[in-house]
Amino acid sequence: MNRPNPSAVRRTLATLRAVSMRVRYPDGSAKEFSAGRATTEDPSNGTVLENRPAESPDGNINGGLFDIAFNQWVPYDCHSTPRLLKNDHKTSPVTLSLTTWNVWFEPLFAKERYAALVEEALAKNSSVMCFQEVTMAFLDVLLANPTIREKFWVSQLSIPPRSFYTCIIAANIENFAVISHSCTEVYSKMGRCLWMAELQPVGFPSRVVRVMTAHFESLSSGFVTRESQRQVAKTVLLKNLNSAINYDLILCGDFNTTDEREDSQISSLGFMDVFDVLNMKTVSEGHTFGITWKSEFPPRRFDRIVLLSSPNQTVKGLVPRDYEEIGRSPIGELTCSDGRVYPSDHLGVFVMLSDK
Repeated sequence: MNRPNPSAVRRTLATLRAVSMRVRYPDGSAKEFSAGRATTEDPSNGTVLENRPAESPDGNINGGLFDIAFNQWVPYDCHSTPRLLKNDHKTSPVTLSLTTWNVWFEPLFAKERYAALVEEALAKNSSVMCFQEVTMAFLDVLLANPTIREKFWVSQLSIPPRSFYTCIIAANIENFAVISHSCTEVYSKMGRCLWMAELQPVGFPSRVVRVMTAHFESLSSGFVTRESQRQVAKTVLLKNLNSAINYDLILCGDFNTTDEREDSQISSLGFMDVFDVLNMKTVSEGHTFGITWKSEFPPRRFDRIVLLSSPNQTVKGLVPRDYEEIGRSPIGELTCSDGRVYPSDHLGVFVMLSDK
């Protein structure tokens, strides 16, 4: 089977520019802004260009839940969904099982790959899942999954207008109440944004987990831009913290790091890489790209989950307990010109975090 060279497709996509989304503000006004346009402002100071409530083309702020009675996905309003806010002051440990995965926009066996990928993430009992390179084809599979429909809030029910792909956060509402979901626009020539959800562990009204996911600028030429984007990520994660709340701050996604200089930059910003915290280097190199599918690039550890310390924290925060790369097994007997078919050209990363 002939198919486009993935690297060539990626380079072509680097020229695509997403257009605008309409966002409402608390005062009732509205404005068009880009959820992923290629911005040209000077990124050297890591300035936040936009930080607004995320909104889909149909006016749906903060994603949706599946309504069994009406057999459809419906908008979720974080201010008027009391059944999720069970603040009964539990004393059991706060735990978070998190998967991040670049799902690969490639159409080759997309339905089969995406179904296998979602099932593997769910098999890890992931309470939060973050996906990058999400196309409508992937979103259709995700939103049709019975477990996702039964238990999960999904951050977007459609792709931003004329965007090719986006990032998605899905959270298990049996474990977390969704407080807010936002999109931060950053300097990017590839239409990249930072997506963040504030999640309250059910039964812990004084705890909030901020989970941010991103698909950072691609290729070696994006080195300086990625540095700026990571600076903005830190700024947003630390912004407007309530002194009465204990926050856990998490950044995950496709970091597209190219060499050890970027590892040092990530560390210098105060981010703690779960891979390093658990000393996984003694087990493997941790490569998540160039393992399952052929690539012109050498294997690299693109996909990461990193933690940021929150100031004024009065209780023990989440600490890593387990780390695993997932998605190594081929899908059934499916084959193509490259050989066996895998869920993605990236491995997923799964971590377990707990405060006990």
